[in-house]
Amino acid sequence: MKKKYFFTCILVLFLISCLPGCGKAPEDTSITTEASASEVDTAALLSQLPEHVTKEITVENETQKIDADVICTNEDDIREGTFQEREFSEEEVREAVTASGFQVADESIALSIYGSYLSWQDLDQDKGGEIEESEESISSLTDSCKSRIEALLSQLNVNQEIVSCEYGTRGGSEVFSYETSGFYNGIPFEWTDSTIAFSGSGEMIDGSLASFCIVADYSVANETTAALLPFDSILDRFAALLENGTISCVSSGQPVETIKLCYMLEKTDDSYQFYPVWNFEVEYTADWLKGSFLAEATRYVVLDARTGELIDYNDGGA
Repeated sequence: MKKKYFFTCILVLFLISCLPGCGKAPEDTSITTEASASEVDTAALLSQLPEHVTKEITVENETQKIDADVICTNEDDIREGTFQEREFSEEEVREAVTASGFQVADESIALSIYGSYLSWQDLDQDKGGEIEESEESISSLTDSCKSRIEALLSQLNVNQEIVSCEYGTRGGSEVFSYETSGFYNGIPFEWTDSTIAFSGSGEMIDGSLASFCIVADYSVANETTAALLPFDSILDRFAALLENGTISCVSSGQPVETIKLCYMLEKTDDSYQFYPVWNFEVEYTADWLKGSFLAEATRYVVLDARTGELIDYNDGGA
């Protein structure tokens, strides 16, 4: 895995948001649901979610298969409301790094803060190049490094979790590289606006903190319990979108492998609205996105969990 820097991430996100079929849902020609979300007890609904769904939907000689695990990482309460972006201060960042047990020399640190964007870099540490994966003690070493980064995120009071990491060697040094993404009450974020990141990345080299960045974090401005549609109604809605031609079967013929409850973020003037969605995921939506950390790499169809409305659709392509 290559280390990903902020400006590269934003550029790739922007380019993908400009692609046909990515980042915008087509016009939905038929929105009908059999049950009103307000009539359904959310806690009872969550307790009845299936663990796995198998289904086939055939439209004009094409079949879309669903062979998917159903994932909801918080079955106690699902929320909707408003987030405000966090703003970091230099003092709290330096205190958090020190409180996490990292020893650094102030004269070698390049710290940049632009509102909710934070970049911290030790200029004395070697950067760049591929990481060669190490087979020896990979599990214990990775767990140790993860624990130290998690302590740093906790000290910063950041609402993000490590979603991928790699441990190996580069130029004779031991390197731990990681990426984070935003979560709320254990539920991951999705977003339709390419300028919203709520993510981060960083590296440790020979046990020292070499770099980290945070691309937006949040605090809760207001929230309430979200009323969800029954899951069967969500599946019916997915089938109806295929049958009326609003969406198409995955071009590669791949089945939907995961149906995951996430929080969708939509930017307003000075805040972010969040609400629950069901994300129908395939292994990857296009060959050139395989292995990518971007949401579009696996996101096929996103439905509002409260109404069944189509929020986003990526048809894949080549």
